[in-house]
Amino acid sequence: TSIYLLNENDEFEILGLTLDDAAGEVLDKIARFLNLGYPGGPAIEKISINGNPDSYKLPRPMLDKGFNFSFSGLKTAVIYMVRKDKSLLSEEKLPDLAASFQKAVIDVLVKKTIRVAISYEVPIIALAGGVSSNSYLRSEMKERAYNHQLYLLYIYKKPGNLLNLLLVK
Repeated sequence: TSIYLLNENDEFEILGLTLDDAAGEVLDKIARFLNLGYPGGPAIEKISINGNPDSYKLPRPMLDKGFNFSFSGLKTAVIYMVRKDKSLLSEEKLPDLAASFQKAVIDVLVKKTIRVAISYEVPIIALAGGVSSNSYLRSEMKERAYNHQLYLLYIYKKPGNLLNLLLVK
């Protein structure tokens, strides 16, 4: 998971990077832990449709600290929650847990991206990579971009499973 700025000289500047688990990686790991299958992003998105994303309060790692990403704390929080309460794996509770987890990941991606765009006065945000196919991410990013009068582009075909956020200035 990374954020790049394409500057006036058509040069890329790295503004934010993953310090540990990338968004796609943490989705894969938690999906595997919850026995939802692989790839994790689509599996979590599918079960989350029937869940309440506000059911469980999960951390938003580094939300207000710079532009880098860290999702290992969120991953650890979910693992500890499930180990403490195995009923979270039940058919009744699992959709809520998955939806809450998905929301936590996407909140961080959206809020940091919008903050970078505003800070650098960037009018266009381009989403690329595997996680960018998530409909909840696209919906949240679209709403926040619209609220801040930013344009949003989606780039679906990109090698690898990492989410790359390209900000064009």
